[in-house]
Amino acid sequence: MSIIGATNSISRALAISKKLLDLCQNVRDKEIKRLLADLSLELAEAKIRISDLKEENSHLKKRIKALDSIKGAPCPRCNQKGLKIVSSSPDMIFGVLGDVRRTHQCSLCGFTENRIVSP
Repeated sequence: MSIIGATNSISRALAISKKLLDLCQNVRDKEIKRLLADLSLELAEAKIRISDLKEENSHLKKRIKALDSIKGAPCPRCNQKGLKIVSSSPDMIFGVLGDVRRTHQCSLCGFTENRIVSP
């Protein structure tokens, strides 16, 4: 059941419990009245908790979307996609063979690494 479905169910249950409370005004059994009042309170609290969960869910979806939009290779340190090439130049030793020294830096944790790449 989705959060919206659960919220709707609780709203309906809350309305039913209020109707039962209204009907019980003529009943003299205090235990039934107390239980219905407790039920109404529990349903109202559940509705508030579900509302909080909706907000948290929305926040987490935004965070996931932001993390998915980050470009780059996985970083060896933090394992997040943030490793990017920040400089590239012929290698001092193997440059005559066409090898290139590339400096990679993670945009998330700041990790820096040099790699020699062959053609």
